[in-house]
Amino acid sequence: MHHRHSVFIATVLGALILALGFTTSLAHAEESNDETIDSPSATLEISPVTKRLAMDAGERRTTSITVKNNGTTELSFYVYAKPYSNAVDGDKQDFETENTYSQIYRWISIEDSDGEYVTRAEYKLAPKASVEVNYIIEVPESASAGGQYAAIFVEAKPESDGQGVIQTISRAGMILYASVNGETIRSAQVNDINASAAAIGSNINVRFTVSNEGNIDFQAATEITVSSLFGKELYRGNSVSTVLPETTRTVYTEWGGTPSFGLYRLDYNIDALNINAKGTRYVLVLSPLLFALLIILVIATAIAIFFLIRKHHQNKIPKNIDGIS
Repeated sequence: MHHRHSVFIATVLGALILALGFTTSLAHAEESNDETIDSPSATLEISPVTKRLAMDAGERRTTSITVKNNGTTELSFYVYAKPYSNAVDGDKQDFETENTYSQIYRWISIEDSDGEYVTRAEYKLAPKASVEVNYIIEVPESASAGGQYAAIFVEAKPESDGQGVIQTISRAGMILYASVNGETIRSAQVNDINASAAAIGSNINVRFTVSNEGNIDFQAATEITVSSLFGKELYRGNSVSTVLPETTRTVYTEWGGTPSFGLYRLDYNIDALNINAKGTRYVLVLSPLLFALLIILVIATAIAIFFLIRKHHQNKIPKNIDGIS
């Protein structure tokens, strides 16, 4: 009997360890999209942070970006352009890879403090002062119609402390969404819609992939609504994700304040160009601890039933009586 109790306790403890490990991995499995180009430093402030332009092949356009020094000392900084695209899965930004749709950074020249237009301009700015930095975009006559994307970076110049260079660098950036007028192709595909059926150690969420098969960017809009079983709206949230040409990205929208326990109704609405997808799910929410306890309860119940059946079976077996076989 003591051996049976030891087996039971060991089994329950093993289930607890496995359940906690499993639910911990679930709790960290989801990540949301983040479209900020860089976390703006406390010292450097730029505006705007995004800009949209429609241009003609052969056009020469002058525009600007405003830089402000929020610090208490004079600041030296550089302004320059880089290509802008997304990584293969579309979720990570890429400022190095050149492709058909990121050539515009080569068409940009930036006015420096001497009034000259260069590829990398340098400025000095007094504390609390701001400056408007002009830049020119010269679109080639041979430019193809469709989207062109770049990032305009403002980067603080490393300062010397007299013994070496301080490596801390502050950088902020603006995303330039441009297009060359002409024949544009807009085409979207939405796939792999995955709405929560159970949220174990995670928030109620909707995840899907959206592909841009055209030559200009578009926006995929997502709205989710979470309600109680009695119809009371508890949360409504929206997200907008920009999808660049020839890119597939994962879009993830969640209720960040999801409680640790409950049964809820989730409604979602996805719009991407001419595609609209709607759906409803009933979602069971459990914290990792509650889920682990539920697993332990199920396993303990199953073991108890097993021993009861075994004991009942043993009691039904006829016992030998002395002298009678």
